[in-house]
Amino acid sequence: MVQTPKVTYLVSSPLGDLAVDEDNWHLPLDGDPCKTSYRNYFYSIRDFIFHHRFKPIIEPAEKKLDRSLTPEDLTELVIRAEKHGALYHPASIQAFFEDARIKLCLNVAVTDEGRKWLSHEASVIDLLHLKFDLPYLPRHHYSKEFNSMYFLVADWFEGFHEFHLSIDEQGRQRLKLWDYDRGDRYLTPEQSFRLYFLTSRLLTMYFDLESASQIYPWHHAAGDFIARISHEHEELLEQETDVRLTTARGYGPQIALDSSGPFRSLIGLYHFFLCMTIRMRLDKLDGVGKVAWADDLCLDAATRGFFEALRTRTDPVFCRSSAEDFLGVLKTFNPGEIRRSCDQILNSYALTEEYPVLKNNIDRHVQKLHANLQHFSLCP
Repeated sequence: MVQTPKVTYLVSSPLGDLAVDEDNWHLPLDGDPCKTSYRNYFYSIRDFIFHHRFKPIIEPAEKKLDRSLTPEDLTELVIRAEKHGALYHPASIQAFFEDARIKLCLNVAVTDEGRKWLSHEASVIDLLHLKFDLPYLPRHHYSKEFNSMYFLVADWFEGFHEFHLSIDEQGRQRLKLWDYDRGDRYLTPEQSFRLYFLTSRLLTMYFDLESASQIYPWHHAAGDFIARISHEHEELLEQETDVRLTTARGYGPQIALDSSGPFRSLIGLYHFFLCMTIRMRLDKLDGVGKVAWADDLCLDAATRGFFEALRTRTDPVFCRSSAEDFLGVLKTFNPGEIRRSCDQILNSYALTEEYPVLKNNIDRHVQKLHANLQHFSLCP
């Protein structure tokens, strides 16, 4: 008979873990139109793991620990509800063995739409791992539909946290790291620059020059990007800051390209660059409030991250010389030409809540981008 591990249920919060007991078992998951109770949510996760003879935990644990394991080796599970999104309700799973511990992400979809999108995102991420073999997306280990829910076990990026624009005590807009381990904290300009730089570099690393395929859609307000800042000293910031992407909802071109045009690839790259610099500046205050527009530091960092990715990619179509050539082309554009190129992007936001913010800021964004490009040079 398989030994049953101890199971603990928690809810993550900025104030620390909250215990789940009879007083709140009946409460519905935030944002769930099905009004699924925490009792049903947690017990369905437990039953999903138990019903499949602990394979959703044992299989990834064997990969991570590089050894064979049996269900009897599993001594304890801590199931923690981490957050609630429009489509999914992610949990973390801490699995304890006699001499080791691992942590996994368990995405849970309870609606028909959520199940459809979670399955789709899994296939997109698997494709990107095959195509690029980069470490910035979680790897999937096990997925099944069970008890009318869809479960997907993936890597948990330990020590990584969401970051969002926020208003500090002096009324200034600043980037805040939602660090549940060490406490939420506002970031310095240097730290903020580094996060935007890494985020734009990450997205550019996944861009396909031939097809103009890219990871899209993504949004800071959705918590798509998470960051880890391991050290606060400025001289160690570059080595000990990382950014990861929690998911990829789609991958494909966002612009129709002439299949025979001589500048086809450059047009796709140009459109990607403009879209990325604009979207990088959009967030919601504290992730859920009013639409916010990041300051010029964000644009400076996004430009630098984009070109750093072009310069350092190893595939044949990307190299230092091609990055220099592309920068040279961009330097020939005047602000009016860049502004006209942004019209299509601006129109794509016409029915969104971001549109008024974008419309109010796009002209200054273009002027600043043009000035940046005129003075920009690639690092040696």
